[in-house]
Amino acid sequence: MSVSPSARLNRLLDGDDGAEDTEMTEGENEALEKQEEEAESHPVKYENFDDRTLAVLNSLNRENIFKVLDGVVGGEQGKAVLAQTLKDVAGDLLQQYERASAEQYNTLETGGTGGASASASAMVNRQPSSSDKMDVSVEPSESGDKDGGRHEEADEEVDGLEGETELEQKFRKDPNIFMRKARYVPLRLTYDERSLLRLLESALEVSEYTDKVDVFTGGNKARLMAVQIRQICSILCGLVVAHNYEIGQALIKDREFADNADFFKIVFEIGRRYKILNPERMRGSYGKLLFLLQDSVKPDVRELLGFSPVADEVVTVYKVLEHKKNGLALLKDPLLCKATMEILPEGKSRAQIQREIRTKEDAQKALIRKYASRNVTRQAQRGGRFFTLSLGLFEVTKGTHPGGSDTDSDDEDKDRNAPLLPDDIEQCIYSLGDHNSHLRFNRYPCDKMIKYLKDHFSPDEYEDHYSLAISAGRGGARLSHSHKRQYTYVLQSLELWRDVLHFLFELWHRTEKDLLNPNNPYRLRDTGQGLNRVQSAPNVSDAVHRIINRVQNRVGGWVGSSVVHLGDHNVPNALVFIDKYIQVPRILSPVVLCLDKIDEVYTQQDGLKSYIDSTFGGPTKLKKLILCDFFRHAFDGSGADNFFDAGSCIDGRLTSAWNWCSKVEKKSYFPVFLLTGFTGFDGRF
Repeated sequence: MSVSPSARLNRLLDGDDGAEDTEMTEGENEALEKQEEEAESHPVKYENFDDRTLAVLNSLNRENIFKVLDGVVGGEQGKAVLAQTLKDVAGDLLQQYERASAEQYNTLETGGTGGASASASAMVNRQPSSSDKMDVSVEPSESGDKDGGRHEEADEEVDGLEGETELEQKFRKDPNIFMRKARYVPLRLTYDERSLLRLLESALEVSEYTDKVDVFTGGNKARLMAVQIRQICSILCGLVVAHNYEIGQALIKDREFADNADFFKIVFEIGRRYKILNPERMRGSYGKLLFLLQDSVKPDVRELLGFSPVADEVVTVYKVLEHKKNGLALLKDPLLCKATMEILPEGKSRAQIQREIRTKEDAQKALIRKYASRNVTRQAQRGGRFFTLSLGLFEVTKGTHPGGSDTDSDDEDKDRNAPLLPDDIEQCIYSLGDHNSHLRFNRYPCDKMIKYLKDHFSPDEYEDHYSLAISAGRGGARLSHSHKRQYTYVLQSLELWRDVLHFLFELWHRTEKDLLNPNNPYRLRDTGQGLNRVQSAPNVSDAVHRIINRVQNRVGGWVGSSVVHLGDHNVPNALVFIDKYIQVPRILSPVVLCLDKIDEVYTQQDGLKSYIDSTFGGPTKLKKLILCDFFRHAFDGSGADNFFDAGSCIDGRLTSAWNWCSKVEKKSYFPVFLLTGFTGFDGRF
């Protein structure tokens, strides 16, 4: 049922347009509360109203206020004044009204409420072509710089969309932005999946799998692995029984794990998906989970188990939508940018934040109206290709989980035109929005440090006492660089970290592909840091080299070594590699936070101001001192066990940064870190 533009405008004025369908995030609520407090502390002053008139108007309802306005406006001249006043005060609401009118007119012309256009329908009804299944690798094109620029535009578009016209222009240049991203963006967990996640985490916490398997022992190692995997499956089943007896009883009825292979695939896939979406979580259990699955794909272990608990891949947004009617068309809709944009409160008024929230909600509703299937049966609404877990029901349809490997081709063809439910669209939109938040959280510290480097230092000249030059043997450094060379080295390292974090989801998929490949065995070896699983990682290595090539094309040249350690004693396997790079935000964020808060601390109390002035010469010099020390000694090649492993390789740059973090409490400026809220670089477990 269509809504008239006037009714929609009334709902906007009431403030309930979509409030029942879309909840604001915690950050948006905090931003609004902050703006409300500011509005209360700085009330608006009206030139033509006295206190008595304001009091009367405040007591009137909206209908009576309209009557008063109607009497005041009077003739044509009054109407012109009202129109101009509305344009000045509420121009955005007028634009929304005009868009609603145009949308209703277009809907009536196409003969339905929210039906897809003819071109979109034609695109969805055909089978995906080779252009739909595009190459999403990070390899630059032949023109090199052109490709780097194209990716930069894509980054900017998802992170901060400011104008509709600019958005349309970018989409015309590259309409496959979300098509590429969706292939690697995991689907956000549902409420029922989170219940299974808690059970999985509990089972992994009490398991001692790696303690018993990753040791030098005699006997049949495959049998030991199979026993330990079965033990974890037993713990998991026991927790399901404790969670709900009826569900657990049905699960362990025959006490045969092979009969419940689909259940274990789903549970372990949920754990893998959650970790990719939340790199800071499952820090103690994810490695155990992945090593367990790595052993389960071995032919001899799989034969002893009688089943495989490994799903082919995690469920992504693209994997869900490619089997749905109108799914791929949704990913090519320019409105998806507004539906997934992140709303930040910095530098915005309360009204502006509200407008952005309404715009985002309207975009989400418009996409649901446009692409959601109608007349969906009750069976389809219960889950289709997914499983259902509720308080009294556990249902797994064998071979139908998106991450499974047993789905036959008939089911594949049948599901090509499966209905696209409103919940599916909403979950995919939220998942893509999560990706934007993930990018901001991980890339923002890198972008901020790059800005600090460019604002406070120059490659061609330097101030006294603020040179970035380092010399091997002095201050623990193992590299010798002039000021200009060190400036370039630091800039390239930060740019590299930023790009690795930008493509982190893709790298994570490649990591699991390398680790869970049955044709890529590992060797248990003492690397000098205990026993580690040494395994080659061709997929990750290929992607990282392409990222390095992309950075080189963008910044020009390369300082230091471009060697990527993977599958050796420095970086034993792909899991260690990906774990090193998710530490980058933990290293940079406390430094950025300290630098951002120095001015605030400086103006807080006279005692702190006196301390900073007398000890460091003021807040500006303090910032330069911290930055100079970080850019010198967090990138000086230090931190390795011996001289041969130290240096300027890709892995060594992160090793030096961690080494600097371990010594920060010995720095003269460490009290300033504590004053700005510093608690450590390790995050929370």
